[in-house]
Amino acid sequence: MSNVLVYSGTGVSASALSHTLRTLRTLLPSYDVQCINAQSLAVDPWIQSTSLLVIPGGRDLPYVDQLAQHHRLPNSTTSSRADARIRQYIEQHGGSFVGICAGAYYASSTCEFERGDRVMQVVGDRPALQFYPGTCSGTAYPGFVYESDQGARLIDVAMEGQCEAEKQWTTYYNGGGAFINAEQFKQQGVEILGRYVSDRNASNASSDVQQHRLKPEYEGQAAIVFCRKGNGKAILYGTHPEFPVSIQEKPTQETGAPEALPEKAQAASVAATLQELEIKRLYQFGKQLQLLGLEVKLPEFPSTASVQSEQPKLTPLVLVTRAIQQAQSIISSLQPASISFNKAASLAGSPESGLLISVSDTNDVVHFYDSSSSSTLSEICSRADYTPYMTPVVSQTSDEARAGQSSQPEMEVDLQKVPKYVIVSTSPETDSDKRLLPHWNPQFFLSYLDSSRQIIERQIRERWVLGTSGGGVWNSTNEPVVLADAHTYTFVVTSTQTMLDKNYKLLTRLPNGLTSFATHQVSGRGRGKNAWISPLGCLQFSTLLHVPTPQKTFWHAGMGAIVFVQYLAGLAIVESVRSGALGQEYAQAIGNKIRIKWPNDVYAQVGDERKGTFVYRNKTYAKMAGVLVNSQFAGSDLALVVGCGINTLNARPTTSLSDLIEAYNLTHPDQKPLEIVSQERFAGAILATFERMWNTFLRYGGSFVPFIEAYRRAWLHSDQETLLSDTVPPTRARIVGITSDHGLLRCVPVHADGTTSFGQVNADSELAWGSATSTGQFIDLQPDGNSFDMLQNLIRRKE
Repeated sequence: MSNVLVYSGTGVSASALSHTLRTLRTLLPSYDVQCINAQSLAVDPWIQSTSLLVIPGGRDLPYVDQLAQHHRLPNSTTSSRADARIRQYIEQHGGSFVGICAGAYYASSTCEFERGDRVMQVVGDRPALQFYPGTCSGTAYPGFVYESDQGARLIDVAMEGQCEAEKQWTTYYNGGGAFINAEQFKQQGVEILGRYVSDRNASNASSDVQQHRLKPEYEGQAAIVFCRKGNGKAILYGTHPEFPVSIQEKPTQETGAPEALPEKAQAASVAATLQELEIKRLYQFGKQLQLLGLEVKLPEFPSTASVQSEQPKLTPLVLVTRAIQQAQSIISSLQPASISFNKAASLAGSPESGLLISVSDTNDVVHFYDSSSSSTLSEICSRADYTPYMTPVVSQTSDEARAGQSSQPEMEVDLQKVPKYVIVSTSPETDSDKRLLPHWNPQFFLSYLDSSRQIIERQIRERWVLGTSGGGVWNSTNEPVVLADAHTYTFVVTSTQTMLDKNYKLLTRLPNGLTSFATHQVSGRGRGKNAWISPLGCLQFSTLLHVPTPQKTFWHAGMGAIVFVQYLAGLAIVESVRSGALGQEYAQAIGNKIRIKWPNDVYAQVGDERKGTFVYRNKTYAKMAGVLVNSQFAGSDLALVVGCGINTLNARPTTSLSDLIEAYNLTHPDQKPLEIVSQERFAGAILATFERMWNTFLRYGGSFVPFIEAYRRAWLHSDQETLLSDTVPPTRARIVGITSDHGLLRCVPVHADGTTSFGQVNADSELAWGSATSTGQFIDLQPDGNSFDMLQNLIRRKE
């Protein structure tokens, strides 16, 4: 996954940080937008996985101080500075940078702020970055006050080289500078994107508006510049493109938008005008981010459609079963957890008609309706007023907490409090409403699930292609667990993982194997602190597994068997292609390009280097999928929720199944082209494969032995040498296997001369995949406490 990092250290304005995060998450849904501080910029391995670094508005001098401080590298006597790493990222690694207001002053060769003002003057060279080789001088408009909106206003910027409809851009300004005489730096890679211009209606405006006019010396000077520096690129703003154009914003309320809003405009007209300006803001800012090579979700321009909210409206879930009796059984099992119809109808905000049952659960209130209510619920969700569910932003990390420290705290929708609706289908064929199922066909999925099961059964009868290592074949139990015959789908959901894992009543009563699919997750969960980004074309699902009395069910491995579930899920993704469950033509063409990265990621071999890729044994790999497993006890039983996110149709910013297929077709023009695989077909192959593995896993009491040979062939790490960075000094080690009892990563220490204490022990050795109690000096690492950074070839403790 590619990251977009926003600096959040000392000096950054709270409101600027908040709006930067929000706007970038709106425009860049395919990226993980997160905060970073000066120490992390100085010492952490962020460069290879980052597509964009942003320094937002605030105060320039704290940036100069903080980013120049030395920080000691882990387990080393040497140190590094954040500013040096930023310049290295841009000039040597071809990175992308955005500097906004103070971030632009800092990234210029010279900062000239309020020269002559004895209180506010800040003038001096800025040698650290010098992305703009000249002077950034301001303020362009009078009235600036630190950490205040007093001098803020909406202004027009004249855009260079744009069509007539896009020549003027209305955006916020608050204390930024102009890039003086930027034309003279054209030969040094500087291009002017926008210029400051006088207010069109200023001569007829009130005296209060006129005192906010552009200072004459800045007329026509560059407000936005695109700069090339070494191998990289930067865009610097004297304006604030990250601030939304909204009547709720204080600068709009105080200064208005004299360039755009008639003095006596009706409220509806003002709202419509601001809405149009907001669409244009996002469009223009997004187009500029595209200049940096980013994949941007642009609104239509021009458009009368409304801007999509940063937290899109949730849509109803559709529960699909093969027969009406199965649906009735699910509703019956939930009956003990139900609340009264009167209370349910009140909480649901909809009529009682069609309401089957409601469950007020730990995390969500969920209302189940029959399929006759489909149109009504779609309308309710699309028109839902989220105002009653607004709450002050409570950041998840200490870095982001600064985004909520302004005098008027940012508000966002608490999606946990928004009612959730489930439409219970009677059969896969009955729900064809594209509003409910815009990117999913239940009938197709179940058909592909069945055909993949048949392929696997046929292979087992002939000879299961994935031979095992002393553990028998992958045959089923007497009463096999069936996955995904009952499943839900929704277009927009908080998180498939959260809806199952965080709702105890649903978790304990929904059937074994129920699987939840979604197109967009607005609160997708990854491992540790990671977010899982869910662009269109990403296959996302969570499967519920019940393990009765796990101490007895996992008689071979005990509770330690849980760690293997993430390995099985990752292996199922890989083997659904490699084994032929998807089709032999795909196995032969692209199967060997898909590999497992310990502990829970799937990577694919690609033909070019892009952000987030790494080169290993002369092959370039990019992330294709991730796995997350949550577990909790439900009485004496264990409930597991296995979440998978697989890039299927979305080739960028990393890679996907369709990317591999298209690359094969391009490089094999003499072969019959492979068809692009739908999400339904891929999901059917994956879940049929995982179903077979899970039942075999249960039959062998939680033993990983039946899967060792397949796992060894599929993973990336056999005999890979790496550094264990959390030891002093870092330990050089060779990866040889995974322990068969506790699922620990098994390494052997490597001496200075390249030898080990084990002689010829390698990934093909029995000891490499033995139990943790094997004799010897192995180094065994827990998957839940460590992370494998392939970009730096380091194993480090995961915080």
